Amino acid sequence: MKPWLKALCAAMLALGIVVAAAYVSGVLVLWSLGLSLAQLRIDLIYNTLWVLDRPDLQPVATRIRVWTLIGVAVPVVLGGGLGAWCRRWQRANWPTPVPPFARLGDGARWWSYRRGRGIALASRWGRSTSAPDASVLVVGRRAPASLVTTLRHVQGPVLVIDPGGHLYAETAGWRAKDGHPVLQIALFGGCHGWNPLQPAWTKDGWSDPALRAIAACWYPRHAQRNALLASQVQHAFVALVHVVHDVLHAAGEGETRVSPVDLFRLCRWHANHRSLAALASHPALSSATRIALGEWRGLDQATIARIWQELRGPLEPFASWNPDRDAIARHGDLCGGHDPRRVTIYLDIPGDRGEEARPLIETFVNQWQARVAYRAPKVKPLVILNSLRTFPPLACLTEGPQALRWLVSTAGLDTLPGLYGKATTALLRRFDLCVVQPPPERDWAEAQAPVCDAFIRAHAPDKHRLTCLSPCADDLMTLRRGEQAVMVPSGHRAVRCAIPRPPRRRLPPPPELQGDLMPVPLPIGMLIAALLAACRSLPPTAPEPTAYNPCHAQPSVTTKTLTLREACLGPHRFRLPSNLYDGQRGQDNDIDTIYMSIQWPSLQPLPMGIDQHDDPHTFLSSITINASYLSRIADEDYPRHLWKTIQPLNPSDPEQRADPSENLDLRIKGKPLYGLIPYYADFDRLKTYYRKVYGPDTRAHEPDVNDDWFVRFDPEGVPTTVIICSSRRLPNGVHLERDQLVDDIARDGSRALCRHKFLIPEYKVYVSMHYMRVLMPHWEQIEASVRALLKNGEIQ
Repeated sequence: MKPWLKALCAAMLALGIVVAAAYVSGVLVLWSLGLSLAQLRIDLIYNTLWVLDRPDLQPVATRIRVWTLIGVAVPVVLGGGLGAWCRRWQRANWPTPVPPFARLGDGARWWSYRRGRGIALASRWGRSTSAPDASVLVVGRRAPASLVTTLRHVQGPVLVIDPGGHLYAETAGWRAKDGHPVLQIALFGGCHGWNPLQPAWTKDGWSDPALRAIAACWYPRHAQRNALLASQVQHAFVALVHVVHDVLHAAGEGETRVSPVDLFRLCRWHANHRSLAALASHPALSSATRIALGEWRGLDQATIARIWQELRGPLEPFASWNPDRDAIARHGDLCGGHDPRRVTIYLDIPGDRGEEARPLIETFVNQWQARVAYRAPKVKPLVILNSLRTFPPLACLTEGPQALRWLVSTAGLDTLPGLYGKATTALLRRFDLCVVQPPPERDWAEAQAPVCDAFIRAHAPDKHRLTCLSPCADDLMTLRRGEQAVMVPSGHRAVRCAIPRPPRRRLPPPPELQGDLMPVPLPIGMLIAALLAACRSLPPTAPEPTAYNPCHAQPSVTTKTLTLREACLGPHRFRLPSNLYDGQRGQDNDIDTIYMSIQWPSLQPLPMGIDQHDDPHTFLSSITINASYLSRIADEDYPRHLWKTIQPLNPSDPEQRADPSENLDLRIKGKPLYGLIPYYADFDRLKTYYRKVYGPDTRAHEPDVNDDWFVRFDPEGVPTTVIICSSRRLPNGVHLERDQLVDDIARDGSRALCRHKFLIPEYKVYVSMHYMRVLMPHWEQIEASVRALLKNGEIQ
């Protein structure tokens, strides 16, 4: 029986009892007074009781009251009995369906109406409810709205992990207006500088336990790095920090902190016993540092090469090819000099660099939590992470300290088991509440339901006796627009409530504090030069039989002018100049990829020993090339591979097809330009679409986050070249003067870039290049030079 029908029957029964009581009491009163029943009316008793104080009715007043009470009691008792019997019958034969969701008040132990106390959960009667002490996982396409509302009102220390900088643009202005110090840190350079090694420095020098903690975070044990290799890499990391410090200290720069940039510059070249011997013989090193290096030199050549390669991985982000984001402060304070109990820190991470950012995020979260705990041990700081799927598995979420509160958003729960594997249960157990927003389609709801059940089971002490029922796909489909379901493990059912409303007005964020490019200290440059000289003094020799790359099994070929190194792209072998490779160190262990770098306008590599990062002009003029053999792509699918770069991930998905930034037909098609067909971003459509998705105050439609596409098609309509460049609304930041690039960053504030992609069918190779947008008119010349480099270097 439906609840409304049950209520209607109860109302009709109550009305019947009232009518019956009026008639029965009237009959009894008339009978007790010996009057005729012809005077019986429904309002007889009501009118009589009002005049009982008249003198002529005083002798019978008591009799009237007694029989009236009896007349009312009889229908009430009989009606109550009838109602109880009907209820038992209805429960046995016509049970009431249990509503899929409970009311907001049923989870009262989690809610608070004080805005600044915690995470914004819902809107009720125009007021925002919050969870003061809970960690919350928000699932849905409008999940950022909960994050924005929380940042608008929450108090205390807050760390925001912000891919793309969207939350900073939406909320930093409000945080600053409310008196919270706001700090934006770009992990890959720019804004406020942060040196990850700075907290390991003490008044007595470098703390080895703190350095080992950083090394364990950056070089953890995993499938490709066993416990022995991980230990060796971590030991090498700590030893190199002491090497750089000793060199700086001996040169009178002892107050200059070692930074990851210094370590990367040491690790970017191949190491061998000769270079390590030269490093250990440096007169500036202390005896403890020499002993540490001596233990490392006792390893075989293949192990040294593997350790050196492992060291480079987490350090490579500090040598980004984008010059605008290559700044780091050696003495950068974690909180920028602000009180850690009140500051709001935004970690600005490019959306496509989540994998590289993992060790830096882990390190920053641990250092920030320790800093806050030192100043306020009883405070439970809040970490807000936007778009969980952007990052690889984070140990700080599954194994981190319980002293942190988390507010995490994700577009879907169904991807978490594949991403976190066996750690999925630990991840779900981290969150006290799980908020699921209305599903866009039934397939999405069916995909979320099993993980919702896994969330409830992760919190159940007895897996066979669950106290809370997780919503099924049918339950999720009943959610209307603007509603959400909050799963409370301690409750019986999920709670239906309104999605919190973000502020309608957006304040401009405070001005960013841009970092300066970090100069290389002279002692470090001299140390690197000494290592290079030691490496080059050796005659070229073949690697040991245990070399990881089959292409390296052949010896290098040395001519009168340069050294040629072999490389592989799948089954194809090439012999290319050493200085053509990125880092001038040859191909890495991945035999399906070659990283190269050439210069404009010569389209030739830099001479050996010259680093493109050391000089601003060579940095701007560099064209980085990534050639990859597509071994996992079927031969029949290879010619159409470039379609993936100019169409949605799932072209049949209506929601993805509605995104103007991902579809050719939703862009503005321009007149042919430089032999390409331009497809410009339609900012009117973008504004309408993103306001519908993210709300009226979003910045996702602005030119700095929306690129223009330039495509060349073959006669069959298949793309053969795709160039994705910064929006035409943005300045170049660089101009050509007599075929040389001249920097205009001081005038324009940023530089416009291009990503150039094409295929080389004879090798089944996919090529991706990066260069300044002012070089885009010369794309055919650049593309032809890459084809020629591989053709001329091929070993037949």
